[in-house]
Amino acid sequence: MVKNIVTLAVCLLLFMTSSSLSVHAQKQQSFEEFFYGIGYKSVGEAITECNKLFKRNIILPTRIPAVEFTHQFGRCSNLESRQNDEFEIEYLNQNTNEKRYRIAVRPSKHKLQVEQHYRIEETYTLKDKTKAVLLRLREFEILVFEKNGLQYRLGLDGRGLHTSPSEVLVQIANTIK
Repeated sequence: MVKNIVTLAVCLLLFMTSSSLSVHAQKQQSFEEFFYGIGYKSVGEAITECNKLFKRNIILPTRIPAVEFTHQFGRCSNLESRQNDEFEIEYLNQNTNEKRYRIAVRPSKHKLQVEQHYRIEETYTLKDKTKAVLLRLREFEILVFEKNGLQYRLGLDGRGLHTSPSEVLVQIANTIK
């Protein structure tokens, strides 16, 4: 349980700070080289790796936020422990830190226990009756739910959106079958 708390804290910290790291890294190397250097690759390569690792197909949402993204990167974290293995997609706009969207997926049996450790802002019921909880971390809203034996965490920086980030995240979550 403590390991899950530490893992969640580290994941959330990376989630919130990677934008400032990327700006610093751009001065020394290209935007893409920075992300490739920390283990990201194409989304197709990463999802293929994680499908094999998880022994199941990860179903991705069929829509993304109506925000301009310049890049998308995928990563399959295989940390040998199985408890912290995770698939991630980062959608970024290299011209601004305000346009960020992230998908993180891990097997439900190794899910992060967000309900026990973070203040839940709202609870939603998706179209298929799946329960979803919303967390707020600074400018990010994160929707957490389980489907098909996987825990999904969809995170969106709400700055610059014309619609509530939570509404956007729920609409996106509803596209996962």
